[in-house]
Amino acid sequence: MRNLLLSIILGSINFLDAQTIDTIYNDTLMLIHNSDGSMDSFHVTEVDSITFLNRNDTVWVSNSPCGNATSVSYHGHTYELVDIAGQCWFKENLQTTKYRNGIDLSEPLKNSNLGQYCWYDDDSVSYASTYGALYNYIAVNDTSGLCPTGWHVPTKPEWQALLDYLNTNGYNYDGSNSGYKICKALADTITWNYHSGTGNVGNTDYPSYRNKSGLSLRAGGRGISSGMWNQPTVSWDGLGLQTGWWTASPSIVGNYYLGLAWSYDYYYNGNGFDDYYSTHYNYVRCIKD
Repeated sequence: MRNLLLSIILGSINFLDAQTIDTIYNDTLMLIHNSDGSMDSFHVTEVDSITFLNRNDTVWVSNSPCGNATSVSYHGHTYELVDIAGQCWFKENLQTTKYRNGIDLSEPLKNSNLGQYCWYDDDSVSYASTYGALYNYIAVNDTSGLCPTGWHVPTKPEWQALLDYLNTNGYNYDGSNSGYKICKALADTITWNYHSGTGNVGNTDYPSYRNKSGLSLRAGGRGISSGMWNQPTVSWDGLGLQTGWWTASPSIVGNYYLGLAWSYDYYYNGNGFDDYYSTHYNYVRCIKD
């Protein structure tokens, strides 16, 4: 926890929308330095106390989950952010080849007991910038962390909170507030193969609901590992048709881990979680702590 010594005038603390400082997950303490215009931000839950001095800086509380940030740079790549459902998400799949601490992840086909990444079809030139990297669950579960400091791989309840929000807040393609017809609102508009089913991800109908969430989930396929642990082989399938994103939650089935599964013929997804072996490869989205 932090004890902040802030240089501000007594009484110059401003609250957006008459909000009071508390420990709600979304609250971020913002400090702007009038001397040079620079700004610092802290989660309210990180602060123990504030000491006010007679200077001309300003502090306020932001209830934006992203803390007014629009992007994050991490290991040489900049990720745009999406503020939705009281959460802050990466707008694209993670593509780091290193853990948070800078240690390299293992490349595939070496040892399936290590945390690994790969590119679809083992082709970074064609697929990295569009789809990001695929990771095995060993990498996701490593305490070194895949996501930047202040971010993490979302748990199943965090994914579910997003799905629940979309379902009841106008993101169903038919305008209803029930039925979890939200896949179209989550999917990007380019990478999914065509499917004629009404409201499906791969259908161009209901254009105002296509990627309405801004999260741009893409049809990047998946990687399937097989063979011996010390001589694994990886096959890739599903590009344009299906894909999956890891959760940070284990399955209730032994030796399996949960991922959010998607297909181009989906329109409904209220609890679309599947069980995967830890050596299989799925994508990762980061969510803010």
